[in-house]
Amino acid sequence: MENYDANVSVATGQFLNYLNVCGRKLGYPFLLYSNGECGKKLVSSDSKHNAVAKVFMSCGVTEMLQTSAISAVEHDTIEASGGEDFLRYLNKCAPNIGFPFVILTDGRILKSSFLTNEEKKMVVVKVLRAFVNDAKLLGVVEDVSLKEKCEKSDTDEAFLELKAIIDDDDLERFEKLSNVNHQMKMYILTNASRKILMFFLRHCKPNSLTLEEMDLLWIKNDLELLDAYYWWVRVPGK
Repeated sequence: MENYDANVSVATGQFLNYLNVCGRKLGYPFLLYSNGECGKKLVSSDSKHNAVAKVFMSCGVTEMLQTSAISAVEHDTIEASGGEDFLRYLNKCAPNIGFPFVILTDGRILKSSFLTNEEKKMVVVKVLRAFVNDAKLLGVVEDVSLKEKCEKSDTDEAFLELKAIIDDDDLERFEKLSNVNHQMKMYILTNASRKILMFFLRHCKPNSLTLEEMDLLWIKNDLELLDAYYWWVRVPGK
C-alpha cells in the first residue's frame, strides 16, 4: 500500500487536512465515526454510529500533500470533495493489510503491527474498523449543538464565571464554586486544565457523572484522572 498514484495522493492530502481542521476545533486525540463525522464522544452526534478510527495528531503540509492541503490550511475550511471516495478507498485497504492499520504523516497506509519505532512517531490516524458504505466527511457535527448549548448558558452568571475561571486556569476560584450543573460539568471536562480537572474529579460524589460526562473523561485516555474520580472506592470509610 506504499505506492500511490496521483489521484490517491491528492485524496490522502485532502483527508489528512480534513482531520487537521477538525483537530483544531476538537483538540487531540479525537475520534472518527463510521459515518465520517468527527467528535470526542464514543458515538456520533445522532448516537447511531460507533467510533472506527482515532486521530492522534495533526499532519504538517509535506511536499507530497502540499497541492491538495494548502488551500484549506489557509482558509480553515473542510475540503470534502472526493471525501466519500477516499473513505471507500480506506475500506478497500482492509482486505489487503487487515485491521487495524494506520495513516502516517507522509501519507503511507501500513499495518499497525509492522511499524518501526520511527514510523510509530508518524502515526496520524489509526483505523480499527470499516466505515459505512455511504459515509461522508461530515466534520464536527456535535460541535454545533455544543456551541448552541454554550450560547444559551452564556446568560447564566454561574456559567460565565466558570468560563472566566477556566480561561484564567484559576484553581483557587474554582475551589469556591458550588452547584455545578450538567452543562458546567461538560464544559469543565472539555476545556479545563489537568490541574483543575484533577481537583474536580477528586471532589465529585461517587457515580455522580452521567454517561455523557463519563465519555468526555474516558476519551482523555488518562488513567490518573480516572483514578482521581474512583479514589473513594479504595479509601476506607469513604
